[in-house]
Amino acid sequence: MPSYIQRRFPGLDRRHLTAIVGLHAADPLDALLVQLNRQLDWLWEQISNEFQQRYEVTNLSAVTVSGAATTGTFTFAAANEEPDTSYYVVITPITVTGAAAAGASRVRSVSKTVTAVTFTVEAAPGAGTSVAFDVAVFRVPVP
Repeated sequence: MPSYIQRRFPGLDRRHLTAIVGLHAADPLDALLVQLNRQLDWLWEQISNEFQQRYEVTNLSAVTVSGAATTGTFTFAAANEEPDTSYYVVITPITVTGAAAAGASRVRSVSKTVTAVTFTVEAAPGAGTSVAFDVAVFRVPVP
């Protein structure tokens, strides 16, 4: 079976890949994938470092909304309470279990306090279903 690269770029053969990669590996496709993975790792590290320099992530958690519920709450640990509500929140759906209702993975509103973040979704997931969300709280550091 052809590899992803072979399927995606049918005109590339091993001769071309050997020349592109500059390696005479037993399998130039593997060498190219290794090189691409290294580049992607480097790029992700650069993006991550840039984010960390610009923002201070203060709280992270996963919250699950299930059944007839339409809200999820992330309560901060006592040691990580926020000094005020001037923080930012990113909420991302990560998994859906069962056949959740339309709107169950879309956040309608967010309420912030110094001790918790509560969000409301457009629709309850429904009986026997759930949606898990990642919740990230961050601040823009004062220079």
